Amino acid sequence: MEQSVYKRVSEVEQTHWWFVARRRIIDRVLTKYIEKKIGSALDIGCGTGGNIPLLFSHAASVTGLDMSETALGFVRSKYPAFRAVSGSFPEATLHETFELITLLDVLEHIEDDARSIKRIEDMLAPEGIVVITVPAFNFLWTGYDVSLRHHRRYTKKQLQSLLHANSELEILKLSYYNFFLFPLIWGVRFFRNVFGVHQHEEDLSIPARGINRVLTWFFSLESLLLPSWNLPFGVSLICVARKREV
Repeated sequence: MEQSVYKRVSEVEQTHWWFVARRRIIDRVLTKYIEKKIGSALDIGCGTGGNIPLLFSHAASVTGLDMSETALGFVRSKYPAFRAVSGSFPEATLHETFELITLLDVLEHIEDDARSIKRIEDMLAPEGIVVITVPAFNFLWTGYDVSLRHHRRYTKKQLQSLLHANSELEILKLSYYNFFLFPLIWGVRFFRNVFGVHQHEEDLSIPARGINRVLTWFFSLESLLLPSWNLPFGVSLICVARKREV
């Protein structure tokens, strides 16, 4: 990811509609599959730390891993007591296991996603949970994916096959999300691709306050549906899987 993007993410991730609504969705999904507060969680690709308070609401101890010292600098400035580990995944060596591992829009940045899934399974405690979110559908690819250094976007079938081929993780949930806003987002990206309008960091600009609130509310509606229902399409995918007890 371009270094300037980390600074922009740090500035907007507490208020931008996409980040706010995604946290609400993940929180509701975690609440379904984690009945009581667990001991340890690992956030792979923790970035600038926007998900740390959310994870601390579900785990007593949270570790963050990121390959960018720029991103970790923002994390340490906001959460001095937080355990932030520098390293790339899946190469990084962490000797403990975790009851929860999250990769929130991270897997698409990793060239060897198959090895990453195998490594996640090794790092999970028995009955541990992994939550993965990724961008969906290559036809939504824009210059913004390039600036974020994505290797791919996924379909539901591709993500399911990736897990089945490289692990024995039990998939508890696999659904598209960002469903309601899909037509709008598809239309904007189609226009940009057809007419060569390529935006990069500008995609992270916060809309006018009223629009930001409406988009947050609209996207957040999915937090009421996703714990119990799977959505047929969307801009992103969410997967919850569990390590089988040996």
